[in-house]
Amino acid sequence: MHRTANQSRYGPAALKELARIATKGESEAARVAACGEILDRAYGKAMQPIQGTVDYGISEQLAELFRGNAGNKLGAEIARRALPAPNGQQPQ
Repeated sequence: MHRTANQSRYGPAALKELARIATKGESEAARVAACGEILDRAYGKAMQPIQGTVDYGISEQLAELFRGNAGNKLGAEIARRALPAPNGQQPQ
């Protein structure tokens, strides 16, 4: 991973301050928050579950769009909004 100048310059001091707060912070809330920040940086944030339904690998909202797609209007709209092809032409 490439570090920016600010990460290299301020990172060690910030981590040292988080460690100080985690061990000597005035409130339990501050100590817990500092511990959480240290763990997030050391091990990465925990995965967050998401709620919703999936229909054949797509979200229920997208499936609803496809169900209401009389006359293939959705495909035409997607093509209309698509980025131009490398040759500069828009899809038909």
